[in-house]
Amino acid sequence: MRPPEPVPGAHRFSHAAMATLFEIHCVHADATYAGQAAQEAFDLVDRLEQEQSRFVANSDVSRINHLSAGQVARVSPSTMACLEIARRMYDVTAGAFDVSIGSGLAGLELVPDELVVRAHESEVRLDLGGIGKGYAVDRVAELLEEWGVDQALLHGGFSSVLALKAPPGLDGWPLTLSSPGS
Repeated sequence: MRPPEPVPGAHRFSHAAMATLFEIHCVHADATYAGQAAQEAFDLVDRLEQEQSRFVANSDVSRINHLSAGQVARVSPSTMACLEIARRMYDVTAGAFDVSIGSGLAGLELVPDELVVRAHESEVRLDLGGIGKGYAVDRVAELLEEWGVDQALLHGGFSSVLALKAPPGLDGWPLTLSSPGS
Protein backbone atom coordinates (compact mmCIF):
# COMPACT_ATOMS: atom_id res chain seq x y z
CA MET A 1 0.00 0.00 0.00
CA ARG A 2 1.14 3.52 -0.71
CA PRO A 3 0.24 6.49 1.50
CA PRO A 4 -3.51 7.15 1.36
CA GLU A 5 -4.78 9.78 -1.04
CA PRO A 6 -5.65 13.07 0.66
CA VAL A 7 -9.32 13.31 1.63
CA PRO A 8 -10.84 16.80 1.90
CA GLY A 9 -11.45 17.64 5.54
CA ALA A 10 -9.39 14.74 6.87
CA HIS A 11 -6.78 15.17 9.57
CA ARG A 12 -3.54 13.22 9.40
CA PHE A 13 -1.49 12.22 12.42
CA SER A 14 1.64 10.10 12.42
CA HIS A 15 3.93 8.52 14.98
CA ALA A 16 7.07 6.38 14.77
CA ALA A 17 6.79 3.14 16.75
CA MET A 18 7.51 -0.57 16.35
CA ALA A 19 10.23 0.22 13.78
CA THR A 20 7.67 1.77 11.41
CA LEU A 21 5.32 4.71 10.96
CA PHE A 22 1.80 4.53 12.36
CA GLU A 23 -0.71 6.90 10.78
CA ILE A 24 -4.26 7.92 11.49
CA HIS A 25 -6.30 9.67 8.82
CA CYS A 26 -9.63 10.77 10.23
CA VAL A 27 -12.56 13.09 9.67
CA HIS A 28 -13.83 14.90 12.74
CA ALA A 29 -15.36 18.34 13.18
CA ASP A 30 -12.89 19.28 15.93
CA ALA A 31 -9.26 18.98 14.79
CA THR A 32 -7.96 19.50 18.34
CA TYR A 33 -10.15 16.73 19.69
CA ALA A 34 -9.09 14.42 16.85
CA GLY A 35 -5.46 15.21 17.67
CA GLN A 36 -6.03 14.35 21.32
CA ALA A 37 -7.61 11.04 20.32
CA ALA A 38 -4.69 10.32 17.98
CA GLN A 39 -2.18 11.11 20.74
CA GLU A 40 -3.99 8.75 23.11
CA ALA A 41 -3.89 6.11 20.36
CA PHE A 42 -0.16 6.59 19.82
CA ASP A 43 0.42 6.39 23.58
CA LEU A 44 -1.34 3.01 23.46
CA VAL A 45 0.93 1.87 20.62
CA ASP A 46 3.97 2.89 22.67
CA ARG A 47 2.70 0.95 25.70
CA LEU A 48 2.14 -2.12 23.54
CA GLU A 49 5.64 -1.81 22.13
CA GLN A 50 7.12 -1.57 25.63
CA GLU A 51 5.26 -4.74 26.62
CA GLN A 52 5.66 -6.81 23.46
CA SER A 53 8.93 -5.92 21.74
CA ARG A 54 11.76 -8.42 22.02
CA PHE A 55 14.11 -5.44 21.65
CA VAL A 56 12.98 -3.79 24.92
CA ALA A 57 15.08 -5.22 27.75
CA ASN A 58 12.35 -5.74 30.36
CA SER A 59 9.35 -6.27 28.09
CA ASP A 60 7.03 -9.20 28.66
CA VAL A 61 8.42 -10.85 25.54
CA SER A 62 12.06 -10.32 26.57
CA ARG A 63 11.33 -11.86 29.95
CA ILE A 64 9.62 -14.84 28.28
CA ASN A 65 12.60 -15.22 25.96
CA HIS A 66 14.90 -15.62 28.96
CA LEU A 67 12.85 -18.31 30.72
CA SER A 68 14.37 -21.68 31.45
CA ALA A 69 12.26 -24.83 31.59
CA GLY A 70 9.98 -24.68 34.63
CA GLN A 71 10.08 -20.91 35.03
CA VAL A 72 7.14 -18.53 34.62
CA ALA A 73 6.68 -14.91 33.62
CA ARG A 74 3.73 -12.73 34.48
CA VAL A 75 2.53 -10.66 31.49
CA SER A 76 0.09 -7.85 30.82
CA PRO A 77 -3.46 -8.58 29.65
CA SER A 78 -2.64 -7.20 26.20
CA THR A 79 0.46 -9.37 25.83
CA MET A 80 -1.58 -12.42 26.86
CA ALA A 81 -4.30 -11.53 24.35
CA CYS A 82 -1.72 -11.16 21.57
CA LEU A 83 -0.07 -14.45 22.53
CA GLU A 84 -3.44 -16.23 22.51
CA ILE A 85 -4.09 -14.94 18.98
CA ALA A 86 -0.61 -16.05 17.93
CA ARG A 87 -1.20 -19.51 19.45
CA ARG A 88 -4.51 -19.84 17.57
CA MET A 89 -2.81 -18.87 14.31
CA TYR A 90 -0.03 -21.37 15.02
CA ASP A 91 -2.60 -24.12 15.57
CA VAL A 92 -4.80 -23.18 12.58
CA THR A 93 -1.81 -23.08 10.21
CA ALA A 94 -0.28 -26.29 11.59
CA GLY A 95 2.77 -24.31 12.70
CA ALA A 96 3.30 -22.28 9.51
CA PHE A 97 2.63 -19.04 11.40
CA ASP A 98 5.13 -19.25 14.24
CA VAL A 99 6.04 -16.31 16.49
CA SER A 100 8.67 -18.47 18.19
CA ILE A 101 11.17 -17.97 15.36
CA GLY A 102 11.17 -21.74 14.93
CA SER A 103 12.26 -22.38 18.51
CA GLY A 104 9.09 -24.20 19.53
CA LEU A 105 5.92 -22.37 20.52
CA ALA A 106 4.66 -25.66 21.94
CA GLY A 107 7.34 -25.24 24.63
CA LEU A 108 5.30 -22.46 26.23
CA GLU A 109 2.09 -22.82 28.18
CA LEU A 110 -0.27 -19.85 28.35
CA VAL A 111 -2.28 -19.51 31.56
CA PRO A 112 -4.68 -16.67 30.66
CA ASP A 113 -6.59 -16.58 33.96
CA GLU A 114 -3.34 -15.94 35.83
CA LEU A 115 -1.65 -13.84 33.09
CA VAL A 116 1.27 -16.24 33.23
CA VAL A 117 3.45 -17.87 30.60
CA ARG A 118 5.14 -21.07 31.72
CA ALA A 119 8.16 -22.49 29.92
CA HIS A 120 8.27 -26.25 29.47
CA GLU A 121 11.42 -25.93 27.38
CA SER A 122 14.37 -23.56 27.58
CA GLU A 123 15.36 -21.12 24.86
CA VAL A 124 11.96 -20.51 23.27
CA ARG A 125 12.36 -17.18 21.48
CA LEU A 126 9.32 -15.07 20.63
CA ASP A 127 9.04 -12.24 18.14
CA LEU A 128 5.54 -10.76 17.90
CA GLY A 129 6.51 -8.51 14.98
CA GLY A 130 4.44 -10.59 12.57
CA ILE A 131 1.28 -10.08 14.58
CA GLY A 132 2.05 -7.20 16.96
CA LYS A 133 1.45 -4.35 14.51
CA GLY A 134 -1.91 -5.78 13.46
CA TYR A 135 -2.84 -6.26 17.11
CA ALA A 136 -1.87 -2.63 17.80
CA VAL A 137 -3.91 -1.36 14.83
CA ASP A 138 -6.97 -3.26 16.10
CA ARG A 139 -6.59 -1.77 19.60
CA VAL A 140 -6.13 1.73 18.13
CA ALA A 141 -9.35 1.31 16.14
CA GLU A 142 -11.21 0.38 19.31
CA LEU A 143 -9.79 3.39 21.14
CA LEU A 144 -10.70 5.80 18.32
CA GLU A 145 -14.26 4.48 18.28
CA GLU A 146 -14.45 4.99 22.07
CA TRP A 147 -13.43 8.61 21.46
CA GLY A 148 -16.13 8.97 18.79
CA VAL A 149 -13.57 9.24 15.99
CA ASP A 150 -15.10 6.59 13.78
CA GLN A 151 -14.45 7.96 10.28
CA ALA A 152 -10.85 6.87 10.09
CA LEU A 153 -8.21 4.94 8.22
CA LEU A 154 -5.22 3.76 10.21
CA HIS A 155 -2.13 1.73 9.49
CA GLY A 156 1.00 0.45 11.12
CA GLY A 157 3.63 0.68 8.42
CA PHE A 158 1.24 0.09 5.49
CA SER A 159 1.28 -3.67 6.09
CA SER A 160 -1.46 -3.57 8.74
CA VAL A 161 -4.31 -1.36 7.54
CA LEU A 162 -7.79 -0.91 8.96
CA ALA A 163 -10.59 1.34 7.76
CA LEU A 164 -13.47 2.39 9.95
CA LYS A 165 -16.39 4.38 8.52
CA ALA A 166 -15.83 6.11 5.19
CA PRO A 167 -15.42 9.89 4.96
CA PRO A 168 -18.55 11.89 4.12
CA GLY A 169 -19.55 11.59 0.48
CA LEU A 170 -17.25 8.63 -0.23
CA ASP A 171 -17.93 4.90 -0.38
CA GLY A 172 -14.61 4.17 1.33
CA TRP A 173 -11.12 5.46 1.90
CA PRO A 174 -9.08 5.87 -1.30
CA LEU A 175 -6.05 3.56 -1.27
CA THR A 176 -3.41 2.65 -3.79
CA LEU A 177 -2.16 -0.92 -3.66
CA SER A 178 1.09 -1.84 -5.29
CA SER A 179 3.03 -5.00 -5.98
CA PRO A 180 5.85 -5.72 -3.57
CA GLY A 181 9.06 -4.24 -4.90
CA SER A 182 7.40 -1.68 -7.15
